[in-house]
Amino acid sequence: YDVEWLQSQNALRLSSNHRCVLMPFWKFTIVWELVAAVMLCYIAVMLPVQVAFDDDSSLWDWESPQVTFDFLMDLFFILDVFRNCVTAYHDAFGQLVANHRAILPHYLGGWFTIDFVASVSSSLRSARS
Repeated sequence: YDVEWLQSQNALRLSSNHRCVLMPFWKFTIVWELVAAVMLCYIAVMLPVQVAFDDDSSLWDWESPQVTFDFLMDLFFILDVFRNCVTAYHDAFGQLVANHRAILPHYLGGWFTIDFVASVSSSLRSARS
């Protein structure tokens, strides 16, 4: 390997002088992840119950607090996709990568497809009803 090229690539990946990069250890990011975990637990319990026992007429009744809450959760997870596009991550060597040019390809090559399909399909399912 060309040592100078590797060092320049490493410096590019690790430079953190870019604005609008969320750090994984910030309080906001930690609270966001905890809220997402609680919402996922809620969905894991409530989705089967709703599918089994709710009638189709109540699925899109905006007067229902349940429908409003479900919509807000869908919105939260759509925003989560965008948040993940600007959140720094730790690479395989444990170093924090805080460069947009490295964060976005890493996310697009990893969890993006799963996150996008899950959040958009949930919203489309709600809108279709």
